[in-house]
Amino acid sequence: MIDGNPPLSTQDIERLARLQLDHLPTSLVSILGLGYSKAFYRYIARSREETLFLERNQEGVIVGVALLSEDMATFERRLLLHTPLVFAAIPRIAPLVRLLTKGRTGPAPETSPELVTLFTDTSARGLGLGAKLVDRLTARLREKNAPWMYVRTFDDPENPAVKFYTSRGFMPVCSLVARGTPFLLLKMQLSDE
Repeated sequence: MIDGNPPLSTQDIERLARLQLDHLPTSLVSILGLGYSKAFYRYIARSREETLFLERNQEGVIVGVALLSEDMATFERRLLLHTPLVFAAIPRIAPLVRLLTKGRTGPAPETSPELVTLFTDTSARGLGLGAKLVDRLTARLREKNAPWMYVRTFDDPENPAVKFYTSRGFMPVCSLVARGTPFLLLKMQLSDE
């Protein structure tokens, strides 16, 4: 579903897919290529469990993206069933098998909403769009009385995302490894419960 935006046009899907590849090149969606990235965003736009928050520039071009999932427990399974994940993976089967078989170590987060993706285009950095996107999605979750929200980012002391998230109210919970990559799991309390 799209938060507060008109339905996605073909150009919007193309823009989202290219932004994904440019800004998150090591993500599974990006590894599977432009075609899969487009299918991913078409699915997200119609999913009831995910919400896509977008920021556009004055020309209406998407320059900021936040993806919130309210059901991370079934996210990968739903992608497998509702996108061409298997077909996209076939040409890249060897690296994908290595990626998928590495699995995940560390504690699994509670069943709470998770900020899956947050990025802004290079041309829009420093304008506060990331903070605005986080504020919009936390306001949405507070309306739904969600007590917590999670986010994962690379577990690297030089990662500026850690400072960004902690400045927005996220607290580090633990380190974990997902598909061979170390991540830091952060949690934000949304209610007093």
